[in-house]
Amino acid sequence: MKIDRWFLKNLLVISLICLLLIAILLIYYKNESLTKAILAGFFLAVFNVTIGYLSIEYAHNKSITKFMKVLIGGMSIRLLILIICLLIFISIFNFHIVAFISSLFVFYIIFLIFEIVYIEKRLKSKIS
Repeated sequence: MKIDRWFLKNLLVISLICLLLIAILLIYYKNESLTKAILAGFFLAVFNVTIGYLSIEYAHNKSITKFMKVLIGGMSIRLLILIICLLIFISIFNFHIVAFISSLFVFYIIFLIFEIVYIEKRLKSKIS
């Protein structure tokens, strides 16, 4: 499996922009509980998109049927893992629930859009 520099570069740029926005928000609120919860949501979303990238790369050279099975199955498994992590993080680490779930949701959507763009890019290269 080869590493796609486009994905890594854009993941880094998006992550840095998100971290900058988090820093600005947290400078304003100055709350340690919020900081931990928001950063946990961010890193959980980054973990999710990284696993998604690995599954896309794994399935890229497979048939379109196998690619779609890996893609849809992987999304289902990742969503289940996110829910389990969400419950564990809330119960064990006592994160600020609203901040954690909100940040996870926002970053999940941001990275999901990025992942969809990447999938489209990979499918175009597969078809042509």
